[in-house]
Amino acid sequence: MKTKNRHRILFLLVTVAVLFLSVSVYLVYFQLFQADDLAAHNLNRRNYIDETVVDRGNILDRNGAVLAESVPSETGYTRLLTYPVDLAHIVGYNSVTYGKSGIEQSYNDYLLNIQDRDVVGRLRQVVTDDSQGNHVTLSIDHRLQLYANQLLAPYLGSIVVLDASTGEVLAMSSNPSFDSVSLDQNWSWIIEDQTAPLLNRATQGLYIPGSIMKIISAVAIEESGIDQQYVDQGQETVTGYTFINYNNLAYGEVDLTSALVHSVNTYFANKSLLVGADKMAEVAKRFMIGEVIPFDLRTARSSSAYSSGMSEVDLAAAAFGQGTTQVTPLNMALASGAIANGGTMMKPQLVKEIRSPQNSLIRRVTPEVLSQVTSRPIADELKADLQTVVEANPAAGVWGAVVGGKTGTAESQDGLVHAWFTGFIPLEDRDVSLAVVLENQTLMGGDAASPIAAALFQWILNNYDGN
Repeated sequence: MKTKNRHRILFLLVTVAVLFLSVSVYLVYFQLFQADDLAAHNLNRRNYIDETVVDRGNILDRNGAVLAESVPSETGYTRLLTYPVDLAHIVGYNSVTYGKSGIEQSYNDYLLNIQDRDVVGRLRQVVTDDSQGNHVTLSIDHRLQLYANQLLAPYLGSIVVLDASTGEVLAMSSNPSFDSVSLDQNWSWIIEDQTAPLLNRATQGLYIPGSIMKIISAVAIEESGIDQQYVDQGQETVTGYTFINYNNLAYGEVDLTSALVHSVNTYFANKSLLVGADKMAEVAKRFMIGEVIPFDLRTARSSSAYSSGMSEVDLAAAAFGQGTTQVTPLNMALASGAIANGGTMMKPQLVKEIRSPQNSLIRRVTPEVLSQVTSRPIADELKADLQTVVEANPAAGVWGAVVGGKTGTAESQDGLVHAWFTGFIPLEDRDVSLAVVLENQTLMGGDAASPIAAALFQWILNNYDGN
């Protein structure tokens, strides 16, 4: 009997010890590997305890205009937003009930001045009584942002404008938007709205690219060294499937430049088979198609149609932007920007710098190369080709600059299309690129998206010098 009791006691002790060890390992794992992610999570309410005693830092545009600030209230501090609808997807919301989004989420630690999570950092905060947050300056020009929003207002869609030489995002519009001030009161109807106003279409909207994909295909054609001449008869049959041009037009003898100018689908279908799926996939990857684009806001990964085992029909369709490839507007603004920037794609940046309440510099964001999409000679040649495209189709052109770009039209639903334009405007010492996508249109990209691009290019020419 005593032996049985001893065994039971021993079993109980071992069980308790194993359970204790398991819980300890579990807690250590979260403390070492998950603590920062959990602390920064937008639904972690412990962050709001900090906000009752910390004057949350300001969010500013590149020119110092205040976009978000905190003011004293009876319960601590109240967040005031200068443009609660126009910058809702960028600045984001800061809700006790529904968490955070945008810069309010991704730079929460800096805005609360709790970025130093180690023991020394926490001790410093206690000793110095850091009860005021740091100020975050964005790359956004709020004037351009408001103008882009105004141009986009009649449509569902997105506009992204960035400095191709630095990667700084100058404007990022997504329509529809929402009122981040009245988020708590209107949450139910916001999340039930079929147009998805909470979705930042600039970074998370995925669209079939249509003919803007020909920019990327052109790089693959240039690099492969294949014969660039083609006799277009208005159709190209690939393993029993016949591809045609818009309006069934035939262009006769064309080269790469004229194929871009006239957006000749058959040309790219034919040449893609000569280039091959592996090369097309390699070039698309350099343009970050199918890759993660690091950014300050949540960003969807564009999807690539290219694979080594794909059919010839799928390969031909992918070359002129049809099929399963899907891209974000941010990705395509980066793509045209890379061509304008000598083949160098810069990492997109939304934050310029962070300063303490005493205005001392904490962090300055410097330009970084994200990808070398092609060589400078090929990029410069394609840049000239895209300028020829706009010269021949001047809806996106402006007086005083030689704009380059490409339109795109992708089938949507019920006979409607997504209308695209992506391109660039050369300035004195830099290029600014952009992407415009308008959902569910009856007009083609050149008719619907190009005039919006032209208006933005004119604003940039008149107002932007890199500062």
